[in-house]
Amino acid sequence: MMRNPMNKLIYSLAGVFCVFCATLNADHHKATVNLAGKWDASASMNEFESRDSVFTIRKNGDKWAASMVNEEGVKQEMDRVELDGKTLAIAFDFERDGNKGVIGAKADLQKDGSLSGKWFVRSEDGVEQMSNDWKAVRSLSPVFAGKWDVVAETDQSNMEHAMIVKKSGSGFSALASTDDGEIDYTSLKVLKNGLKMEIPFGGGTVKIAAKLSAAQKLVGEWKYYDDFNEEVAKGNWSATKAKQ
Repeated sequence: MMRNPMNKLIYSLAGVFCVFCATLNADHHKATVNLAGKWDASASMNEFESRDSVFTIRKNGDKWAASMVNEEGVKQEMDRVELDGKTLAIAFDFERDGNKGVIGAKADLQKDGSLSGKWFVRSEDGVEQMSNDWKAVRSLSPVFAGKWDVVAETDQSNMEHAMIVKKSGSGFSALASTDDGEIDYTSLKVLKNGLKMEIPFGGGTVKIAAKLSAAQKLVGEWKYYDDFNEEVAKGNWSATKAKQ
């Protein structure tokens, strides 16, 4: 329960905010991580409630910029971005009903490619009024269509082929292309940050689950099931978006 009007204001403003963080080398002469694209984010309000949003990261010259759209469709541009090694601090100013303050976040890029950290609300004098966890993952749908170079690791060797993905209505269709021909994926489910799909192989079925771990890199696992639907083999699976 909110105890005063300022807390109520903070709560409503926090609901419009979910930001990003990622690693960049502090030396600007060195290569940086590619953050450009769309991200699905979730900001925890309390133990039981969270707010979802989608934000877009873009690079303007040598600087990063970002904007987000919350559940109500409200767009918010970020005012400030500061990078320090693997940590990013980002914030925007607000003023409402005579109250001024800052909403922002400070967090790090995780090894699995997800973003994790804390968002906060501070009053004009810098006192923290509210803070909680937030996380974000790259959105697969905007980059999924196209050609992907697939590598499936086995005990004997790596199996490589091209995966061709096309937009199909509100979803996607995909096929595996090799020198021997093409095979359609019989099942394809695209999640926010990854996919699950199946393809017939050798009298059985290969089931694949993977997540977008970088801007155009899928990483996951394949499992082979025989005609009795029993798992008989598995291995690492990855796909990299082919350059157009």
